[in-house]
Amino acid sequence: FTGTVSLLSVPANLLVLPLLPPIMFGGFITGLLGFIHPLPAYVVAFVVIMLLRFVLVVVHATHAVPYAAATVSAFPWWGSVLLYILLVPLAIIFYRKQRTAPR
Repeated sequence: FTGTVSLLSVPANLLVLPLLPPIMFGGFITGLLGFIHPLPAYVVAFVVIMLLRFVLVVVHATHAVPYAAATVSAFPWWGSVLLYILLVPLAIIFYRKQRTAPR
């Protein structure tokens, strides 16, 4: 634990995380198309590069915000264990309620 907490990590991740599966799949498709012919691979790669550039814009923008991080005292390891002991059963209960909810 470094003692620094980013205050913009949640909004940044909400913007970026939905793009990661299409980026990874696009990279896979680019590789496959590259075996067939480079032109379609370039088209898919262009889309992937645009998505990756957006990710970098978000990363650089959130990094450049002044006072976007807070320094906190060291969090003990046993505190993390206790937090997970409390959160895991809560997540299981939530998951089970979602599966049994009528659709």
